[in-house]
Amino acid sequence: MLLEHPDDRIRSLKDLEEVQQLRLVDGMPAKTGQNDPDSVGLVDWQLAIYSGKGGVNAALDFIHFVLQKKINKGYLGSLPALQARVMAPAAHQPLPTPWQELSDDSLAMPMPFSALPPKGRRHVVCQLDRQEKDADVGYTITFFGGIYHYKQRFENQRVQGTLLPVGAANKRDYVRYLEFGDVDAAAMQRITDVLESVLLGLPLYFINGAGPDDPVATWLQLQPSIIQVELHQDAEAPAVPATAIDTVSVDDD
Repeated sequence: MLLEHPDDRIRSLKDLEEVQQLRLVDGMPAKTGQNDPDSVGLVDWQLAIYSGKGGVNAALDFIHFVLQKKINKGYLGSLPALQARVMAPAAHQPLPTPWQELSDDSLAMPMPFSALPPKGRRHVVCQLDRQEKDADVGYTITFFGGIYHYKQRFENQRVQGTLLPVGAANKRDYVRYLEFGDVDAAAMQRITDVLESVLLGLPLYFINGAGPDDPVATWLQLQPSIIQVELHQDAEAPAVPATAIDTVSVDDD
């Protein structure tokens, strides 16, 4: 089908990714190892299209192209009604013809982390923990999962990294973390810099280990990239870094 793409530079899925920055992910279950290593709710065979420079509309145009080719080859009798709902960002350009905005609120939307990420099997997870000692309160924000692709950005922002035990069988995972005493304006700016400048606004699976009424947790959940909440620390999540912790120089994976 791609052999008939109107852009003669596109004749394979590799071409589609290189030219239009569209990557198709079929959600195939893991052949070895854990299928959902961070327990974020991956669904087998959940199809996803990741779009770069063209945004949402480039992905919708590609779907329209595929359906039109199926009609031309007799696999479909006619073009079905094409409707889409853009969940974020809030401000979005009009959908391309013949797509229309989906207005039926009764339809259940897919969970944001049910599809595999663009690479690998690990989305990026953000975990907030609160520590209380005597009258002092401190916070640790830990990032783990698919953080390897952002390694240099973490380094540039001087975000500490270390290996921490995860689950059973002496398994260890590489994490990046921020520690704060009072989360004031400066600390909030530091966190925002990581969310925006390091992780580039990537949607993060949020584990709230500080509690639903914690003010820092409430503030974090208002950030655009924090889009799912766990109310307790998952059994497979890394342990909270100690206040004084030795970092190790290894590649995060």
